[in-house]
Amino acid sequence: MNKAAPKIVHESETQRQFIRLQLPASIQLDGTSHTVKDLSSGGFSVRNPGHDFKKNQDSTIVLVLPFADFALDIDLKAEMVHHDKKANVIGWRFVDLNANQISILNHVIKAFMSGDLIGANDIINVVSRDNFVNVRKHNNDNPQTATDNIKRYGLYALAAAAILLLGGFIVNNILQQVLIVKSPYGQVHASRVEMISPSSGTFQSALTEGSQAVKKGQDIGYVITGRATAGAAPTRVSIKSPCDCFVEEFHANNGTYILADSKITTLLPRNSKITIKSFIPYEDIHKLNIGMPAVAMVTGVKEPVKGIITDVNSMGDVPAAGLAPMAEVIVTPDNALSNDYLDRPAFVEFHL
Repeated sequence: MNKAAPKIVHESETQRQFIRLQLPASIQLDGTSHTVKDLSSGGFSVRNPGHDFKKNQDSTIVLVLPFADFALDIDLKAEMVHHDKKANVIGWRFVDLNANQISILNHVIKAFMSGDLIGANDIINVVSRDNFVNVRKHNNDNPQTATDNIKRYGLYALAAAAILLLGGFIVNNILQQVLIVKSPYGQVHASRVEMISPSSGTFQSALTEGSQAVKKGQDIGYVITGRATAGAAPTRVSIKSPCDCFVEEFHANNGTYILADSKITTLLPRNSKITIKSFIPYEDIHKLNIGMPAVAMVTGVKEPVKGIITDVNSMGDVPAAGLAPMAEVIVTPDNALSNDYLDRPAFVEFHL
């Protein structure tokens, strides 16, 4: 049976694979010594062997390599591969070489080629060290399992998702800076009527306790001035409601003395429109126009409140530059809000 010998590749497969050298070597075969005609890492040839060898026959030989101060005997196995009857030369190739044998043969041949001298210590070093490079592992040697593929592509997917999320976050921030003006300072608002005392005196309520609504022209109360004298009653000034209104708050208690121009009560007209009043920096005013859509988040209201800008006002005299002047923007909701939400805070966004 043919045995594949380890090879040291020097040339292409279609040419001679090993460099053959004429070295002062000999082999001992069947108790007979034969001079080696040429030797390589892959085999050798001898002239006039004097034996009838069969092709592909394996034989145990001893390769003798003589040096200046010692001789090296190597036990090897060889297989006869050809017989040149005309030149009476038989060619052999080495089989079943181990790592040390291959290392020694390569070292000896390289030394003869470079003209270096070989000592016994050189041979010992060659045998003792690891002369072979570990084979690099390829993916084909360790095929990926389904779990490995899932982990690998899962990591790729997570990385891609993270990149997309980061990109989306950046783009969203840019769009919000460019296309949205935000006002964190908003409030549900409605126009009220403040009833003011025309003079100083004692306030007397004309409404029954717990009354929450008044009609236009109805007496809310009286301010009694002066003192009663013989034949003269004190002066009584009537305070009448200017509208059909809800009574939001009394600022003066019945029977208390009040000063002129002080608040008596706050009224909310029945037809008063409930709006959302917000404040934005002057630097953003040029981005807004009457009729532009707005969205507000009102405390206590689950759904966003949609509306449009109906008015933009300056908050009194504009302060000096550097004091961050603000403007008042009025948003009228598309759907009317309940009076219960009056004065609640709101966060407003204006979509450009």
